[in-house]
Amino acid sequence: MKLQIPDVVRTSKERAGRLYRVKAKDGNIRMIPFKEIILIQSSPKRGILELHQEHDLIEFCGMISRIARGIPELFQSHTSVVVNLEHIKSIDEANRKIELTNGRIVPIAVRKTKGLLDLMATMS
Repeated sequence: MKLQIPDVVRTSKERAGRLYRVKAKDGNIRMIPFKEIILIQSSPKRGILELHQEHDLIEFCGMISRIARGIPELFQSHTSVVVNLEHIKSIDEANRKIELTNGRIVPIAVRKTKGLLDLMATMS
């Protein structure tokens, strides 16, 4: 079976550095360096995702479950959240929370905690 990559998200190996391709709701295509992505989360608006950067927010159509597939920089910590591993400041295992470098706190599912802790240990 062939794995299909969504049109809204693709990596570009031809360019220097890894980039994330997003077709924003306004129709513009944005190429964003992975290092600038802090998190991607489901929006309260149905079928819309929010990509958070330090000083920008981009809304685009997509499914959160497809975002992190095959992209080592990103980790789906919860059904509604994908975080950039480089922006994790701390993990509160007891309260199932992740603190990001911008101070934002996001949830982590019980079944994802061990996997994230193991992954973070290999990155150190």
